[in-house]
Amino acid sequence: MATIVKRQSARTGRISYQAQILQFGKRLTRTFPRRAQAEDWVRRTQGAQALGLPVSTATGSVPTLAEALERYLTEVTPAKARNSQKERYMATALAKKPVAAMPLDRITSSHISELIRELEQNGLSGTRIRLYLALLSHVYTVAARDWHYGGLQNPVKLSRRPKPAPGRERRLKPGEQERLLSACDARLRPVVEFALETAMRQGEIAALRWEHIDLGRRVAHLPLTKNGLARDVPLSARAMGIIQALPQRADGPIFGTRNYSHAFAAACRRAGITDLRFHDLRHEATSRLFERGLSLPQVAAITGHRTWAMLARYTHPRAEELAQLLDSEGVCP
Repeated sequence: MATIVKRQSARTGRISYQAQILQFGKRLTRTFPRRAQAEDWVRRTQGAQALGLPVSTATGSVPTLAEALERYLTEVTPAKARNSQKERYMATALAKKPVAAMPLDRITSSHISELIRELEQNGLSGTRIRLYLALLSHVYTVAARDWHYGGLQNPVKLSRRPKPAPGRERRLKPGEQERLLSACDARLRPVVEFALETAMRQGEIAALRWEHIDLGRRVAHLPLTKNGLARDVPLSARAMGIIQALPQRADGPIFGTRNYSHAFAAACRRAGITDLRFHDLRHEATSRLFERGLSLPQVAAITGHRTWAMLARYTHPRAEELAQLLDSEGVCP
């Protein structure tokens, strides 16, 4: 049985909500500033009880995982400008799991393993699950180091981690580029063409502004990229022609504001192309740079990859192209 009582402080006038749950003759009580938080705690705690999991019994004890995630989102996530939205989504999803009602010091590697199995059953890839585990692990690190909950053992480090999903090797098949471009509308086509010419990420293209373009040097300056570093991307004559054909706005992104992923998926459906994502264009463009004879350091400077291992995941030269390259070098008889 659970109850939620609205209270108002006589001294400050602040409103709070006290949630109570009766468990084996003992009453669990916690107070929250918002009713939704109280209702969420009741739901998670009762879910944990139904599974036989231990729950926190004292307000001043080590916080529950849900409470730690909420504090993490308030104090830590805002500093991660590029990944904050993705992190908020993952933290919100984790806070809804029954294990989130448990205090941090009661969660074991067995609970983490059960969480992994649940995420796998929900269809998440090994790579995606590893991101969830990385977030959980950092919550424990911050709780021990910055919030001074001494003696916390990180259960994530003791549990198995699923293997990351194999890198995609999807490249454009003969005729697909022509069909894709024909299926793109007037706003999407230059975006796709520019992606194939520059190997830039979707977010980098979306954020590109005219003040980032040096027409004299033929360079696009990216002040903030996925790895947190700035990068200068050389622009081919083809890439220059694409952006110069667009109307120059006084302000705002060069290619306008749009959800490229949705528009791209719709274009693929119209073109009858399956299993192709916008990010695959980066794979295609990177592989083409190698096929054009550029060296590893030259390609890495264009794409922004910092190691060969990272770059290799985006590179899949076609065997027939390599055969022609061997002929051009005089290697084959």
